[in-house]
Order: sequence, then structure tokens, then C-alpha cells
Amino acid sequence: MNRGNFENWFKTQLVPNLPEKSLIIMYNASYHSGLLEKIPTKSWTKQRMIEWSQTHVHSLLVKTPEV
Repeated sequence: MNRGNFENWFKTQLVPNLPEKSLIIMYNASYHSGLLEKIPTKSWTKQRMIEWSQTHVHSLLVKTPEV
């Protein structure tokens, strides 16, 4: 099982066949959750972080020290 197969099964097979007011309990399998895109980690290069921030960071708060 992988995330893509799980999502497809969940959306097309499980959810449409559940009775109203059903409760779904899932354990912490890796394919039950996931990120849509990669986020920065400490192993990323400086250049890769700069490129990521240019498309994902909308505004930066820059606080200048008071004199």
C-alpha cells in the first residue's frame, strides 16, 4: 500500500459506501498521512532554501533594533 493507492481507495471505495454519521479510525501508517510538497529541512542547501522561500514566503517581518 502507498499513499496514492490509499487516497484513491479512501475517496472512491470507502467514503461513498459509508452510512451517514460513520466514524473512521486510522492508525499511524505512513500512507495515512503525507505532505503535498516537501518542506525545508536542515539538510537543504542555502540555495535550495532561498529558492523555496521565494515561492512560499509571502512576507517577512524585519524588526530593527531600537537605539
